Amino acid sequence: MTDGTSSTVSAASAIAMLSDKWVIEVLHALRDGQNRYGAIQRAIPDITKKMLTQTLRRLERNGLINRTDYEEVPPRVEYSVTPAGDALILQLTQMCEWSKAYFEDVERARSTYDANNTSWVR
Repeated sequence: MTDGTSSTVSAASAIAMLSDKWVIEVLHALRDGQNRYGAIQRAIPDITKKMLTQTLRRLERNGLINRTDYEEVPPRVEYSVTPAGDALILQLTQMCEWSKAYFEDVERARSTYDANNTSWVR
């Protein structure tokens, strides 16, 4: 499509993918070198086994991580970030830097707006 609809759909899909509660934390754990299931789970103590498994599967399905099963006894599976995942992590890092630089401004703007718009229901 040449009317911009395709890029809008892609952006919306990417934002929906990232809005999952655990995606960013799992990517962060993988970026920091935790590549085995147990290590990822220890890095994110609040995630349940079910949610970690589902999140890893979604990330693999979306091409952001690779899963390597070594078919050994005892079983050994490792996860790694793909080039697409690395590129996404770079963008997320930039978003975190923006947040550090500007979030106090956002909070001030919210306070000013709320003070001047008392009929606004939050």
